[in-house]
Amino acid sequence: MHRADQAFLLGLVLLPSSALLGGLALLAALLTPNGSKPGGWQRAPRVERAGWLALVLLLLIGAIGARSGQLAWVGLANWIPFIWAFWSFQRFLSSAQQRRRAAVAIVSGTVPVLAIGLLQLLFGWRGPWQSLGGLFIWFLHDADPTVTPRFTGIFENPNLSGAWLVMVWPLALALLLGSNGTGDKRPEKNQSRGSKAIIAVLTGLIGLSLLLSGSRNAIGLALLVVPVVLGWRCLRWYAPLAITWLGAVWLAASSSAPPLLQQLSRLLVPATLWEKVARKVLDPQAAVNLANRSREALWDGAWQFLYQLPPLGYGENGFRLLYEAKTGTYINHSHNLPLEFVLSHGWLAAGLFLLLIAVVLAGAWRAGIAASSGLDRAWLAATLVTIGLHGWDIPSFDSRHNVLGWVLLAGLQAYRLNAQRDPAPPSPARPSEPSAPG
Repeated sequence: MHRADQAFLLGLVLLPSSALLGGLALLAALLTPNGSKPGGWQRAPRVERAGWLALVLLLLIGAIGARSGQLAWVGLANWIPFIWAFWSFQRFLSSAQQRRRAAVAIVSGTVPVLAIGLLQLLFGWRGPWQSLGGLFIWFLHDADPTVTPRFTGIFENPNLSGAWLVMVWPLALALLLGSNGTGDKRPEKNQSRGSKAIIAVLTGLIGLSLLLSGSRNAIGLALLVVPVVLGWRCLRWYAPLAITWLGAVWLAASSSAPPLLQQLSRLLVPATLWEKVARKVLDPQAAVNLANRSREALWDGAWQFLYQLPPLGYGENGFRLLYEAKTGTYINHSHNLPLEFVLSHGWLAAGLFLLLIAVVLAGAWRAGIAASSGLDRAWLAATLVTIGLHGWDIPSFDSRHNVLGWVLLAGLQAYRLNAQRDPAPPSPARPSEPSAPG
């Protein structure tokens, strides 16, 4: 394995524990020449390359004279370097075997996330733990003492923890099923019992930690993507199980549920989840308590700002400045990436960005990824999860989630471009069956 590939995998392992160390390893991989294969830029259609260049140009032009001032230029660091990385990552993800190694690295790197988060809940650890002036930091969020502590670990809040875990969840499921990463749909036969046991334990802990995070968005997406990984035939048994469990969540949280059924349901549903559902979904006073902080209030405010939107947006962080000036409430972002992007960069840039993402997804779908190996389906599922998360929150404002999201998207693009370059050979015709005698 080339040292650039080794640096790439090391970066994925280190990424959740330290954005600094993981980022440096990934940057070293991207800057090391003669890596695995050339990136996807040269192989992409000219129109698509022109679209990405036009997007970067619009972002740069929009930062000139933006109402958010210098924040507009600082915010571009959340986009332009990652667009370059998106194309550069593809040389490390061009084959099914490379994507499998990357999936193993991503799941392996999640071990510290699981360990610190679960130990925090067991022993009541409190953070933050930091060094190098905050460049290396594990938050161990100080939970609200009035509710059951939620899984947070090294991330800033439980929702970010849930977001990371659900992005990794499809990859862990595929590895558990033994996808061989060669494009063959048959499970890998060379997995040792020890490796199968390890991935089974990790997958179980990822699922448990997801539930303990209490993140409704992450848990809902985790339920939805299971059929994508396992195949749609699993719906015959999976759909009744999922619906039954969701019914148990409602019974555990509802004040009107029969006491016996409620107690039984609370044996199946962690308190971190049903308490949050009871407080924020079923409580009629919730909207009043949340005031200007509910997602509905944030989205309504964002839509109002769109009516006077400049052609190239207000600049990065525009929503935060506008919302604080209007309501007096400090909110970091609008909890919806399309809205945030439109406000920051205008309708034209936002429409172009969404179109380019759609081209990658549609191209991978047409290339047959949905009918490919379990690991490639899991890669698709993890990318869809990442997109879904940004409809309810913006985890990509955490650099670790941002990097992983672009890696996942790069894997889809690499799959698509390789399928176009090396289409699968046609299946050999079946020999005609002999006719019946006589």
